[in-house]
Amino acid sequence: MTAPATTAVAPAPEVTNAPAKKKIVPRKKRKLSAANEAVVAETPVALMPGPAEVGVNDVNVRGQASLKGEVIAHLHQGDAVTVLEQINLRRHKANEPAQWAKIAFPTNAYAWVNAKYIDATSKTVLPKKLNLRAGPGENYSVVGLIERGTPVSEISNKGNWMEIEPPTNSYAFVAAMYLKQEALAAAPPSAAPPAETAPAPAPVAEARPVVTEPTNAPAPTEANAVPVPAMETNAPAAPAE
Repeated sequence: MTAPATTAVAPAPEVTNAPAKKKIVPRKKRKLSAANEAVVAETPVALMPGPAEVGVNDVNVRGQASLKGEVIAHLHQGDAVTVLEQINLRRHKANEPAQWAKIAFPTNAYAWVNAKYIDATSKTVLPKKLNLRAGPGENYSVVGLIERGTPVSEISNKGNWMEIEPPTNSYAFVAAMYLKQEALAAAPPSAAPPAETAPAPAPVAEARPVVTEPTNAPAPTEANAVPVPAMETNAPAAPAE
């Protein structure tokens, strides 16, 4: 009688609770965008009231001199703006601009007023002073004031609020470092106009010796005749109708 054949059984794998080893991947250094780099390394800016030019592309125009101010428009490189004044914040958050330019309200944005304070017939302001806001609600920034009797140009309505064309005294804010006035400041002063000089006197013909001409001398022809210059006068020309 032969013994039954035995089958070898592989040992069961050892089970442990040890976590699998994670592959360590070196973290890449985060690159800041040009705008963020400019905020971190903000250089002093001194803007004067007057025209300025946007120096970078796609700049946010806000309702307040802060990054928490709502964005009401965008400006692009080369766009012209009018600086009203520069505002330097004493307290501001990290990586937030401390220098802001208060500018005239951009032409590509619209302002809002509470419609119940606008006369429905004449479209004029009823109260003594009315806030002009950057959006349809009291939670939006105030971007100007309009006085009683001021006419408004209605564009649209949203609930109790009316969208109007911004008046000339409305304003907004943009980070001052994105504006430049170097071209204006570096422009040489306009040269003084040259002093007017008196016109040169007409040449005087030299005296000729008196020569007795024969009585039968031919009369001077048109080609030989000396033209008499017309005298200039200071009389103004008659105005055109």
